[in-house]
Amino acid sequence: MVENKLALQYSEDKLLKLILWFKEQRAPSEYNHVYIVENVRTLTEFLVYGEKYDTGYFETFIDSDVLQGDLVRFLTWNKRLRNIQIIQTTSMLIQNIETKTRMFYLLGNPFLNLLISYDFGFARDDELVDYYVNFLKSLTLKLDSETVNFFFNDRLKTFPLYQ
Repeated sequence: MVENKLALQYSEDKLLKLILWFKEQRAPSEYNHVYIVENVRTLTEFLVYGEKYDTGYFETFIDSDVLQGDLVRFLTWNKRLRNIQIIQTTSMLIQNIETKTRMFYLLGNPFLNLLISYDFGFARDDELVDYYVNFLKSLTLKLDSETVNFFFNDRLKTFPLYQ
């Protein structure tokens, strides 16, 4: 019974509508700010649900380029609560995605290095620092001999996670 309710709540149709909504957001506003925060949180729930019940949600997420396209765009609009939600979402995905290929997608995506090196203005916001530190902790727990190479830029000889 509970599984059926979850399947209705996290239907593929709802996920596709959510992704389409992300694509339609073209400029920051006070109106869409609240919805972006809520919808990024909802996207996280879909992906974690999909990981548990082995649906194709993560593949839909990859194909729609939400991570590198939409979340990067939202991040650069630089609104505190939106940025906190993006950091939380990334942490939750890193903690909850167990499928190796999906984890490699997350860890190997340029979005992660952007998030690591993004200037959030930490000097003015201790709460944001806490979320960011928790994100880094989640990330470091997933590092091993295979995944650490995702964070080394061989061309520039830099290691954003360390910097």
